[in-house]
Amino acid sequence: MSSDFVISESISQKDFEKKVNDEIKKVIDFLEKELAKIRTNRSHPSMVEDLKVMAYGELNPLKNLAMITTPESNSIVISPFDPSIINDIEKILSTIDFGALPKNDGKTIKIILPPMSQTRRQELTKMVGKKQEETLSAVRKIRQEFLDLIKKTEKDKKISEDLSKRLQKYLQNCVDIMSNTVSTISKKKEQALLD
Repeated sequence: MSSDFVISESISQKDFEKKVNDEIKKVIDFLEKELAKIRTNRSHPSMVEDLKVMAYGELNPLKNLAMITTPESNSIVISPFDPSIINDIEKILSTIDFGALPKNDGKTIKIILPPMSQTRRQELTKMVGKKQEETLSAVRKIRQEFLDLIKKTEKDKKISEDLSKRLQKYLQNCVDIMSNTVSTISKKKEQALLD
């Protein structure tokens, strides 16, 4: 939470809830990005697009260096914008455990993903659960920061006890809604892994 956020007697429920939701949304967006990287039975550009490739003397996200497509459900094709860096891209892709090595034909790199075993699906489902719990923990931390701010502002007599209680109620409502969103996102990913 940014330290410049101030609670006063004139704060509206809408402004307060927007600030809380904006903070929690950052955490949920991060969860969605992390879950997108976890492979289901379908390949997806997000599995590789944020990999850092050493090119032109600095680290660059792969998505800035190449077009990434998934022409079939089990393949990823990477077409570098500059063919001279194809070996640099292949090098970083070779460090990732896709269950298959990338194939470089000089113009594109193709990765054919093998079917997932039931054991692997269960491992990935556990990983989703872990990421869900990390996200919920971050949401609880945000709730605590706002709660501390509300209580401090009330203690400093900058807001009334009545407003403090209302803000605490709004805060809990926002957190409950966002926690349900986290659970829904995670369950959807788990289902995709098990299908």
